[in-house]
Amino acid sequence: MVKELVSESAANSLQLANAIRLGNIAQALELGDRLINCNEPALKITAIYSTRLNYLILWVGV
Repeated sequence: MVKELVSESAANSLQLANAIRLGNIAQALELGDRLINCNEPALKITAIYSTRLNYLILWVGV
């Protein structure tokens, strides 16, 4: 039932954010590519990347 309510791109967006948080570059790039192939807006993908980057810089101190 959950799969019917949550789109694949929403789940991939969360996976993308998690891969970025963990520093898994290969997985993040693969998920980003998958999102683009699913016609996810590029601006939304960029927002995910920038949000995670801001988090890492401001809160983690990378």
